[in-house]
Amino acid sequence: MRPLVKICGLTRREDALEAARLGADHLGVILYRKSPRCVNEADLPGLLAAIPAGRAVMVDVAPPPGTISRRKALGFACFQIHFDVAETLPSALESWAKEAGQGALWLAPRLKPEDPLPEYVLELADTLVMDTYRPNVYGGTGETGEWERFNRLRRNLAGVRPDLRLALAGGLGPDNVLAALRETGAALVDFNSGVEDAPGVKSAAKMAAALAAVNRYGRENA
Repeated sequence: MRPLVKICGLTRREDALEAARLGADHLGVILYRKSPRCVNEADLPGLLAAIPAGRAVMVDVAPPPGTISRRKALGFACFQIHFDVAETLPSALESWAKEAGQGALWLAPRLKPEDPLPEYVLELADTLVMDTYRPNVYGGTGETGEWERFNRLRRNLAGVRPDLRLALAGGLGPDNVLAALRETGAALVDFNSGVEDAPGVKSAAKMAAALAAVNRYGRENA
C-alpha cells in the first residue's frame, strides 16, 4: 500500500501546482513567523488557490485560540500544530482539536528522545508527526529522524490507538525515503528541505524523484 505524501514549506504557486500534479496527498503551508518558509497573510489566498480542495495543511507553532478557526475559513483542511510538551497545557490541545474538527488535527510534539509521550497527546491527535528533536527548534530540522524511536511508538500504539496515523518527518528526500519506509512502514511521509533548491523553493525534479520512490515502495507492498 502506498503511504500518503505531504510536501511541506510551499511558498510559490508553481511549486504547489507541481506538487499536486505529481500526486502529493497533502500540501503544507507554514505560517510560523520565525520559519524561513513562512507565508505572509497577504500571499495566502493566491497560494491556497493553487492547492486542490481538501489538501491544504496549515503548519504553525502553538497558535492562540481562534487561529485555527480563522484559517479554516481560508480553505485549510488540516492543521499541523508544533508545540513544546513541557510548556503546553492539555487545555490548549483540547482547544485546537475543537477548532480543527474531527480528523483534522495533526500534532507535532517537541519532545526529548528519552521523554515519554503524554497520554492526552495521543487522545487528541488525529495524526502524529514525528520529527527529529533539536533544542529550541520546532520541526523542520532537516535532520534524519530517529527511525527506531518511530518504530517503538508505532508498536506501542498498535493496541491503544490503531486509528492514529503516524507521519515520519525529518530530512527525508529522494535518496533516503525508500530506506525510511522499508525501515518504519510509515503511513505518511513529510518532505520539506529534502525536495528544495533553497528554503521555500521546491525542486520539481526532487519532488518527482521522491514521489517515485514512495510509489515504488507502494508497489513493493501492494
